[in-house]
Amino acid sequence: MGMEHRWGVRRPIDLDVMVDCHSRGALRGRIRNISSGGLFVATGAASPPVHAGVDLAFTLRTNGLTRISRIEAVVTRVAEGGFGLMFSQFNPNGLAAVLTAPAAEPAYHANAA
Repeated sequence: MGMEHRWGVRRPIDLDVMVDCHSRGALRGRIRNISSGGLFVATGAASPPVHAGVDLAFTLRTNGLTRISRIEAVVTRVAEGGFGLMFSQFNPNGLAAVLTAPAAEPAYHANAA
């Protein structure tokens, strides 16, 4: 196992996400953990390559309101069952939304489409 380069503490989460890989198109996944610097997306599909730029879109329901948040990231590692991402631009609103999201109340379900 390699040296850990993470800056933030990981928080477990279970949230549907759409990942638009700039070089390969879109895929659906689930955010399994997140920190202030990145996250891990579990997916049954082929993962984007390391260093690929991606755009994440997820929907959250908070206080009866539903909103879409978007975050830009870069693939830092590919593992069995998913891939790790590092945020490429600081987006305080999008990041705060997902870091404080109640994992039990996702507004969008990838398997429902």
